[in-house]
Amino acid sequence: MTINKITAWSTMANDMISNDLHEGALYYFNKILGVDPVNHRAMDGKANMLDILGRVSEALECINDYLERNSSDVYIWILKGDLLNIHHNDCEGAIDCYNQALKINQKREEAWVKKAYTMKEMSKCAEAAACFKTTIELFNESPDLGCPIDYRKCYREYYRELSEEYNNCSKLRGD
Repeated sequence: MTINKITAWSTMANDMISNDLHEGALYYFNKILGVDPVNHRAMDGKANMLDILGRVSEALECINDYLERNSSDVYIWILKGDLLNIHHNDCEGAIDCYNQALKINQKREEAWVKKAYTMKEMSKCAEAAACFKTTIELFNESPDLGCPIDYRKCYREYYRELSEEYNNCSKLRGD
């Protein structure tokens, strides 16, 4: 019964989002979290709706509460880092979140990339270059064989962008 409710509420939330009814979507994400407090998708949706509604501090409070119950959710750690970096200009706090995500999963490319760009933003070129290099190495470990052509094209472009960032940071640090 609960799974059916969650599925229905999730569908309603997505419909609300499609129609730019963010308060309505927030209502359904709250309903889901009321019966399943560690529902990753609902927490992500709620935090994003609060962000869109300009209630970033409330989004961070919700994320902190969620992480107390589920501290191993890599994606939510990354989301918290993004909110701290983008809305609070708290690069150090964002780096702490990305590091926490990487403690949980060292192969999470998204955390490495975001950490790299944040380090670059902080003018910490050596650290940024190391993060970009790690991301490139992770990409090299995961072959794109069997992926659709569009994905492979996007993958190559992203790889090229990361390589350029790595080279730029390496030059700035004097390599």
